[in-house]
Amino acid sequence: MDNRAPIADAAPDDGLVCHSALPGAAPLLKRRLIGGLIVFAAVLAAALFGIETRPAGFFASFWPANAVALGLMLRYRRILAHWGGWVGMIAAFFAADLLTGSTLFKTAYLTMANLAGIVAGFLLFSRLDAARLNFRHSATMIWFSVYLFAACAAAGSVGMFAGPLFFGREALDGFVMWSVSELVNYVAILPILLTMPTFNVSRDVWRRRAALLRDPVLYLPVILFSASILLQFELGGPIAAALPVPALLLAALVYDVFLTAVMVLVFTMWTMIGASFGVIFPGMPITSYSDMVALRMGVMLLSLAPITVASVMAMRTDLLLAKTKAQRAVESAMESRSLMLATMAHELRTPLNSIIGFSDLMVTKAAENPAAKTNIEHAAIIRDSGRYLLDLVNDLLDTARVEAGATTLEPTVVASEDLVQQSIRLVRGMAHDRNVRIAVDKGDWPFVQADPRAIKQVLINLLSNAVKFSPPESTVGVGFSVRNGRLSVSVQDYGPGIAPENLKFLGQPYFQAGSTDDRLQGSGLGLALSRKLIELHGGTLRVESTLGEGTTVFFDLPVTTIGRATGQAPDNVRPTTV
Repeated sequence: MDNRAPIADAAPDDGLVCHSALPGAAPLLKRRLIGGLIVFAAVLAAALFGIETRPAGFFASFWPANAVALGLMLRYRRILAHWGGWVGMIAAFFAADLLTGSTLFKTAYLTMANLAGIVAGFLLFSRLDAARLNFRHSATMIWFSVYLFAACAAAGSVGMFAGPLFFGREALDGFVMWSVSELVNYVAILPILLTMPTFNVSRDVWRRRAALLRDPVLYLPVILFSASILLQFELGGPIAAALPVPALLLAALVYDVFLTAVMVLVFTMWTMIGASFGVIFPGMPITSYSDMVALRMGVMLLSLAPITVASVMAMRTDLLLAKTKAQRAVESAMESRSLMLATMAHELRTPLNSIIGFSDLMVTKAAENPAAKTNIEHAAIIRDSGRYLLDLVNDLLDTARVEAGATTLEPTVVASEDLVQQSIRLVRGMAHDRNVRIAVDKGDWPFVQADPRAIKQVLINLLSNAVKFSPPESTVGVGFSVRNGRLSVSVQDYGPGIAPENLKFLGQPYFQAGSTDDRLQGSGLGLALSRKLIELHGGTLRVESTLGEGTTVFFDLPVTTIGRATGQAPDNVRPTTV
C-alpha cells in the first residue's frame, strides 16, 4: 500500500500571487492542457519518490504526492484548479500505481481514496482568506489543524477498506494508518507550497535579502540542525528523533514560515525514511504497524510546533510593520501640519503688523482732533483686534516650532524675580483695563538656569489667562517656593474655576474649559505651549482648580548655585536644540 496524505491548511488563492508563465493569448484549451501536464509531472514525480523510499513489501515511508497535488491546486488555483489539472492529477496516480504492477482495480481504488482527501481539503481550505492561507493570522493553526484532520479523515474513510482488500489488515487499522500518514505528509509539505515566495519582486527586496545573508546569526539554526542530525547516528534510540526540534524552534524565531517549513520537511523526510530503513535506530527498523503509527504521530506533533511558532512570528512581524507604517504616517501628518501652521503664521504676521502700526497712527492722529472721537474708538478697535490676532499667530508659530522639534533653548543664569517683574509689566495694561491687581510674593527669589525668552512667554501666557478670568477688583497672586533644588512658581486667580472633568484636558491645544457663553477670547494654545516649554526645561506644569473659587497654575525650574545673573551662560551650559 502506498500511503498518501490529504491536506492541511490552505486557503483560497485570492490573496496569493499566482503568476502564470503561460502566454496570455494562447487558446483556453491549450492552457488547460499545459496546466494538466504540469500537475501530472509534479504529482507523478512525488508519487514515484514515495514508491522508491518504501521498504520492500511494506508501506511507503513518506508519500508526498497528495500534499503536492493539493498544495498546487490551492496555491495556483486560477491556472491549475480546472478540469485539466484534475485530469492530470488522476492520470499521475494511475501511472504511479500501474508502474509498480498494481492491478487496475487496486489502482482505481487507491486513486479514489487519495482524491477523497484532496477534494475534501480543497473544498475546506478554499474557504479561508489569504492571511490564513499564508500562515500570517492568529487563527491559522487552528483552521489548519481542524481542516487537516477533516481532510485526512475523509481520505481514511475511503482508504480504510484497502486494509482488508489488499493488505490483510482490519478496516480500523487501515483507517488509522491512512489518516495518520496523511497528517504527517501534509504538515510537512503544505506550508512550503502555501508560503513559497515569488520571484516577481523588486531589486530593493532582493538587495535586502542578500544583506541578510551576511548576518552570521542567520546561519546558527542551520548549523545546529545539521549538528543534531549528525548526533542521531551516535545516540540512536527514540530520543534521537527529537534532537533537531530545538534547532527547528530557533529557526521559527529567526526565519520566515517558508524557510522554517523547508527545514521541517527535511526533518520529517529524514526521520521517516531513516527510521524505516534503520538508519536512525540501528538494528531496529520501524516496519510494524504499531511502530509506524507511533512514529508518524510523533513526527507530526514535533513538526507542528515550529510551524506554529513561525506562523505567530510572521503575524507579529506584520503587526509591527503595520504599526511602524502607521507611526510614520502620523509623524508625516504632524510634520505637514506643523509646516502649514508655521507657513500660515509667518504669512499672517506681516499684514497684521501693518494693520496694528497704521491703527496706532490713526489713534494718535485722531487724538489731535477732538471732533474725531468716533474715529479714535474705531481705530482702537482695529488696533486691539490686530494685536489679538497677532498673539494668536505667534502662539501658532511657536506651537508649530515646538512640535516640529525646531525650538532652540539658550539656557542662562537669570534672576527669577526679574523674569516675573518683566512679564507683569507686559500684562499691566490688560490688568488695568479689567481693574485687576497683580501681587508678587516678597522674599529671596533664587537664580534659575533657563531660557529667559521662553520663561517670559510662559509667564505672560499664565498671567494673561489669570487676568482674563479674574473678576473686577480681584487680585492675581504670583508666589514661589524652593524645594530639592527646584523653584516652583505659582500663578493664582479667583475666577470661576474649572470643573474637575475638564482639568485633564487642560494643556491640550485648542481646548478651553467652560461653556461657550462663559469662555473669554483665546485659542487654547497658550497653556499647551507653556507646558511644552516647561517640559523642555526638564520641569512640569500642573493646574489646580476649584469650581467657583479660582485656579492656580504651578511650574518648576532648576535653581542654580551661581550667586548672581551675568546674562551669559556659564561654561558648563550649552545652547540646547530640542
